[in-house]
Amino acid sequence: MDESVSLLASDGGGRGEELRLMLSDHGPPFRVEVTRESGVRTTYEGNTYGICLAKLQLDMEDEGLLLCCQGARPDTMSSSLLHASGGRHLYLVDPAAKKITDELVDIFDPAPYEAVATDAEQRKAFFDFTGMTDSGWQMPR
Repeated sequence: MDESVSLLASDGGGRGEELRLMLSDHGPPFRVEVTRESGVRTTYEGNTYGICLAKLQLDMEDEGLLLCCQGARPDTMSSSLLHASGGRHLYLVDPAAKKITDELVDIFDPAPYEAVATDAEQRKAFFDFTGMTDSGWQMPR
């Protein structure tokens, strides 16, 4: 059975919108259908829920909004095991200690605006944490 989730997209200054998401109950490909307050619907598809969320995140950023959810935090990281299980969860990381914690978060759970970041900020945080070099590759939309 499909699952319904609500997410807030905000600019941190008072402008925001509640998004209704309908998550497919199986995949891949996974599908996330987003209904805007205006009634406009957009479907995002990907090999994991995380890819669907990232595509939505980029669209919201184009409008000057950040998704207020755990999947938009810069202090999270996935793994191949989490990807293989659908990408619905992420590990929290401790950047100061350069350590991945044992705590898992659901990417669609709410997070305060102050805890989330843009896609570019998340990307920078990942490369800073891992010490790897960013090749500049961008996910196709």
